[in-house]
Amino acid sequence: MEFIQYTGYVIVISCAIVALALLNKRFDLGLGVTADEISFGDLNSSDIWGSSMSSSSTTNQQKQLKIKSKEIADLQQRVAVLEKLLTDPSEQLKREINSL
Repeated sequence: MEFIQYTGYVIVISCAIVALALLNKRFDLGLGVTADEISFGDLNSSDIWGSSMSSSSTTNQQKQLKIKSKEIADLQQRVAVLEKLLTDPSEQLKREINSL
């Protein structure tokens, strides 16, 4: 009887952990564990949710990576322009004249 009770506890706790991880992934709650980090030995998320969940997640991550890469490239370009403006001798002379 105790064995069944302890098995029930383990199942409930495991389900709660998986549910929290999925909620964290879905709503970005800032918890330390994501659903991708949870493993059940040889069983992975594609076995549970099917390949469509895994591929859509990967596609979504690739889209986010492309967006972030574009933002970084844009920011690097803007920093280069600002550096050029700040180090240009004629611009420095204009600022000194304007400050007088």
